[in-house]
Order: sequence, then structure tokens, then C-alpha cells
Amino acid sequence: MVRDGRSLKSLIGRHAADMQIVGYAGFIDILDGMADAFLDAIRVGVPVRMLPGQSVFGTTRNMTTVDVRTEKLSALNAALAAAKREAESARTMAVKANAKNNAELEAEYDLMADRRTADVVRLRKAVADLRAEPAEVVVNEPFDVRADVWVRALSRLKSCQGSMTQQERVAFQMIFPKFRMELVQGTWWAVASMRLNTVDGVAELGPVRWPVNTQGRSTVLALNRPATATGERRTRHEIVSTLVGSGRMCRDAAQTVTNAPFRELRYLLLHEVCGEPLPDWVGEQWRDRVFVDWIVTVYTDPDWSWSGRGKYGSSLLVRQFAVWVVAQHGLISGRQLRRVMGPGAVIFKHLVAPFADKNTRQRPIQPCLTDAGKDENGYQLLAPIVCECGEPATTVARAPEMLTDLLCDCRQAPGGEALGMPPGLRFPDDYHQMRLSLKQCQDLMSAKRAKRRATLTKRERVVLGRADLFVGGISATRLAGELGLGSLHETMLSLQSRGLIEVTGRHNFTLWHLTADGERFVEQMG
Repeated sequence: MVRDGRSLKSLIGRHAADMQIVGYAGFIDILDGMADAFLDAIRVGVPVRMLPGQSVFGTTRNMTTVDVRTEKLSALNAALAAAKREAESARTMAVKANAKNNAELEAEYDLMADRRTADVVRLRKAVADLRAEPAEVVVNEPFDVRADVWVRALSRLKSCQGSMTQQERVAFQMIFPKFRMELVQGTWWAVASMRLNTVDGVAELGPVRWPVNTQGRSTVLALNRPATATGERRTRHEIVSTLVGSGRMCRDAAQTVTNAPFRELRYLLLHEVCGEPLPDWVGEQWRDRVFVDWIVTVYTDPDWSWSGRGKYGSSLLVRQFAVWVVAQHGLISGRQLRRVMGPGAVIFKHLVAPFADKNTRQRPIQPCLTDAGKDENGYQLLAPIVCECGEPATTVARAPEMLTDLLCDCRQAPGGEALGMPPGLRFPDDYHQMRLSLKQCQDLMSAKRAKRRATLTKRERVVLGRADLFVGGISATRLAGELGLGSLHETMLSLQSRGLIEVTGRHNFTLWHLTADGERFVEQMG
């Protein structure tokens, strides 16, 4: 299950206390592709079910659906419970009247109890009959749909860019009442059903699946660890209140640790800060004294500052990809790394030096590679950050307690002491499950470039429209002259970042060529 770190929570409702958070997905990342997925499904064919228990109500402006079947069941069950109470009460009063030798009052209460008992039998049958009625009926023939609502909904999804008014959110929840996310072979898929108003009642179309765009700042933190059966009955709100009530943690720190995918963290703090017993299922690595003291230090820091909104952490796609590639080669030039990762995928200075994102309150992202100087051709060389154990560190992720944003397989954080982490600190093995695999990195980068290709500017399409000029290579200056355009510097860099063109040569002697993806894209352009 994925719980959104931002606004999806308001759409899909509150979660159970024992549900395990395995990642964060931005609202816009989930909506991206949703409209196209439903339109494609409608064209190709998708299961449709009528919902006999649903009714359509509306005004001239708004249409909505009401689950009449559920409301009837609720009303019948309430009446059944009341009839049982009244029958039992009448029998009790009849017994008391008998004890007082009041035959007339006893007979009156017996009659009342018999009537309420008959009501119980009748209501039980009504509940059973209603439950036996099918909640869904598969539709195998054409039917008429009121298109005014869902056509507007899909159009709004295409243009909203993740921003909706509260009224639109309520409408969204009504039209798309069922939503979930699935992790399939390293890729997150959204699954949803759409509710339709038809001339014969309410129908449900779906489920429809589409891949979720998970790159960028809202990267999904995909954990493959099984959920831990804790038996915890407290809600997250209650746990947060307990931690904050200790007087040692601010609310954002409490929310952050409560939203962490590692449930052990919250119980360590409940134990250390609030004095609660530590559950038996918490493993030995989590009980290590140096690690426990570090966790307490981080989350009780009076100067706590993190991402806000209780978001725990995220994987770092580009940096993780680069670390995998460099770890395989041991030493690699920036030119080779760019060829493997794809053009425009990486800015080398952000990999070898701290990088501060001005748009967040988080600390600077720490280096994940080492600057190894220049090769004989003047290209920058990159090497992995090697741990004390002698092995390269390959787990890249962001979390409040991971000051280095990097872990070695031996569970140490290389360079951590220089940032204030205690000597001898080792993280539990579970932290390595925050790491994206090489295959996940490759797939996500491909999806990222494919998405960017769909948003080419008119100028970029004009350049690609003359694919014949790229045969054998062409300089940007000559290409601009052939097309009658001004400087193409920014245009060529943009196309390069999308993986459509590549450059050979150096400095003033560069030639541009179409990549294999670029050639395929040009063919699709017609």
C-alpha cells in the first residue's frame, strides 16, 4: 500500500492504523496518464458492471450517486438491533411482573415481546434477502451513458497539473471511488475504476491500470519488506500525540517517524522517549545501543528541520543509477557515464559535492561519488565512495537519520563521523531495501525520457523534421543556417536531454547525430 505524502490522502480517505507505509507518490504523478488510460480503455474495451444498489440523484448543475443498498442495510440492521433490545426488555419486564403476581401486566409484556420477536424474524429475513441480491451485474450489451460528467472529469484531469479545488476533489472521489497502487516487477501501477451515470442507473467501468510517473522529488520509496504484525491498535494520530506529549519531540518529527516504512523506529522512540516497553518482535540490529541513541538524538533535536508534512524519505533515482554504474566499472569518465545513463541525465558536480535544493528545508544532499581527476583527454573521472570495509557504498536514499544519504552493504555510512554521526554506528539491514535496483533505475529513466519526448516544442519538432541533415553528423551552426533559424544551442541541449540526439567531438568541433531512439521517434512523427 502506498500512502501519499501530500494530497492523495484527501482523495482516498483515512487508512487503518496497522497499514504499512511503503512509499510516497505525488498527486500529479498519479494523475499523469490517468485520463489517457481511461480513454484508451474505452476505445479498446473494458469490463463494465451495473450497480443495482446505487441510485442517481442530481440537480441541473450536479449529478451524484447514492449507495441505496448500503443505506438500506444500515437502516435494517439498526431496526433489527432495536427490535432485539425491545424484545429482551419486554421478556425481562414480564418476568418481574410474574414475580409480583401481576398476571395482567405479565400478559401485556409477553404480548409485546412476541410482537418484537416476530419483528426480529422479519428483519433478519429482510437483511438476508438484501445481502443475497447481487451488488454488481456484468453488462454484455450496449447501454446509454450520460457523458456530461465523466467527459468533463477526464478533460479536467488532462489540464489540472495536479491542482484541484475542494469541490473538484469531492467530484473526483465520487467518479473514481476505487483506487489502489501495485508494485509489479519494480514499477508502480495505479489501478482505478470510474463510476458512470447511465439512463438505467449507475455503472462502474474498470479496473483500468496505468504506470505511475515516479521520478523527481516525489519519487516513490519502494520497499520490498513484508508488513510486520505488531498488534498495534492505536491510530497514527494517537502515536503522534503520545510522542509529542513527552515534551521532547516536535509534531513534525513525530509525524515523520510515524510515517516511516520501518515500524521499529516509532517503537524505539516510544520506548526511549515515553518509557513504553519495547516489543519482542523488534530485531537485534534495531536494539543496538549506538543506533538507538542516534535515533533519539535525531528525532528529539530541538532544531529539527526536514521536508515537512511528515514525509519520511525518498530514493534518489539519478544518483542511485550513477552509483550502480560507477560501482560496476570502479573508475569511469563522465563521458562514459553519460553514455550509459543517457544524455542529459546527470550533472556531475551534483554527484561529487554537497547540493542544496533551495526549494526545501532539508539539509544539502551529500556526494555519492568521488572526483578522481581527469583522464588523458581531459574528461572528468568518477570513482565510488569506498567504505572502511573496502567496498563501494551503493545504497543511496534520503532519511532524517542518514546524514550521508549513502550506506555500504556492511551497514556503515561512509564519512558519517565528519557530519556528526557517532563512531561505530551501523544501520539495520532493512535500510538497504530503500535502494532502487539497477533495473528499476533503467526503467524509470526510460520512462522519464519518454514522457519528456511527448512535450516537444514547435522549434524542436522543426529540427527533428529534417532528419536527413543529421546523417553523418551536422554542427548546430550549419543546422541553424539550413533551417533559417537563430541559435540552436538550447534546442540541441533540450533534445539531447530527451535522448533523441547525441554529440561527438569536443568544444568547437562538435557534430550532432540522431540516436536510435531519435530515429524511431522521427519515424513515429511521420
